[in-house]
Amino acid sequence: QFSDQKGLRWVNYYPTTPEVCDQVTNMLDVGIVYYEDNKTYEVADWNNIEQKYMTPSMHKPIGKLFSYFSYGIPAFYSPYDSYIEFINKVGGNELLWCCCNNEYGMARKIEILMNDPDLYDRLCNVSYEVAKYFHVSTADHWYKPLLDLMNE
Repeated sequence: QFSDQKGLRWVNYYPTTPEVCDQVTNMLDVGIVYYEDNKTYEVADWNNIEQKYMTPSMHKPIGKLFSYFSYGIPAFYSPYDSYIEFINKVGGNELLWCCCNNEYGMARKIEILMNDPDLYDRLCNVSYEVAKYFHVSTADHWYKPLLDLMNE
């Protein structure tokens, strides 16, 4: 109903090839990383070598969020600690504005972006700059210490 009222087209598609993924992603103006639920997952705590439990609100892989950013697409996301940690670590603090606790907050922020092209452009630029931190061309700083250690 919201999308009809605002003249928006929602894309909910799982691409089957990298080429199709690229085509679909290039059609997007914003991304949305859905809040799934509040299930509890068992994970290993490697510091204490014991089992503990955590909910997705504590941690979620950054892959989906990072994928949008690598195209310069700002994304609305739920307040997972891992997302907020990632954004803070790479200096994308302006992207914290995109964090939403519920669909009503997200809808309001979509309206704001529709009416503020300068904010939208800034968020696109910050998204792209944040993604550079993990780009393959700069990834050697992640792997060089490991490779040096293996070659000793």
